Amino acid sequence: MTAYLAGWKRLGYTDSDITGPSDRLVDDLVLWGDAATIARRLAEVLDAGADQVLLTPSAPTFDSVVDVLVELAPAVRR
Repeated sequence: MTAYLAGWKRLGYTDSDITGPSDRLVDDLVLWGDAATIARRLAEVLDAGADQVLLTPSAPTFDSVVDVLVELAPAVRR
């Protein structure tokens, strides 16, 4: 956890952002919303220079997790 905290601070997040956690921290670290919104934000992350991302969808059933990943696959594949 120490490495995450140090990394977030290097990125400009404050102790208050981290302990809150602040809306800013959550919105910057968690891509949430409908598939189109997540795909758009994912493209922004990749366009900003990320060379890898971790997608961990949250859904009520395994089948719906697979559906989410299938829907997002075109946004990830470049």
